[in-house]
Amino acid sequence: MNNVVVLLLGGHQVLLGVTIWVSTICVRSAAAKATSMRHAAEKMRREHEFQVRVAITREHTHIARELHDVVAHHLTVIVAGASAAKRMSTSNGASETLGVIETVGRDALVEMRELLGRLHTDQVPAGPPRLDQLPDLVTRVGQAGLPVRLTVLGDRRPLPDDVEAHAYRIIQEALTNTLKHAGPTRAGVVVGYHPGWLRLRIHDEGHGHGRPWPGAGYGLVGMRQRAAQLGGVIAVGPGPDGGFQVAADLPVPAELRR
Repeated sequence: MNNVVVLLLGGHQVLLGVTIWVSTICVRSAAAKATSMRHAAEKMRREHEFQVRVAITREHTHIARELHDVVAHHLTVIVAGASAAKRMSTSNGASETLGVIETVGRDALVEMRELLGRLHTDQVPAGPPRLDQLPDLVTRVGQAGLPVRLTVLGDRRPLPDDVEAHAYRIIQEALTNTLKHAGPTRAGVVVGYHPGWLRLRIHDEGHGHGRPWPGAGYGLVGMRQRAAQLGGVIAVGPGPDGGFQVAADLPVPAELRR
């Protein structure tokens, strides 16, 4: 009988010990799991903050570039138009030029407000510019004193919004540069739809050699960024026949190649 009691007591002690050991393991495991979850949550928080900072930086860069392209182009047209108005000898001619100045100024204000609105609200902008708006751009630049010939090669087709917008802005910036620096001249814009590529050629007949270009400014940098974002290439410099030339080759997504 005594032996049975001893065995029972010993069994209880073993069971108690096992229970304590298992409980300790469970507590440690739960603590380790909680610690691991805290570390994972902290890592996710840091990664989220980093992604937010990157997104903000990209958005600020995008807005700065867009502001430059919009303001530089429209204000250049305004200045060129005002200069032309001074040279007008008839009231009708002066009135027409001043009308161009008013229209372009209003366009600049509208686009500026849309861009600035993105900094303060969730407002969806009217949409990026597209290549089918080039005739309006060419007309506006022509009214400011720079005749432009627009040529489209190949089968015109819709392209992704980013390709259309970047191509439009590259052409706009190139014409803006011509208005600023080329003096009295003419310009040509060639848009070529090729299998796998959209090719842009913007040239003028002005004094390209030695003509100042804001190489360290936003204009050239912005054009290069636009081409690079699409995986394209761009070359800027004197044209083969004099004047100045901007040549950009922008890739087209594979599903749109034909």
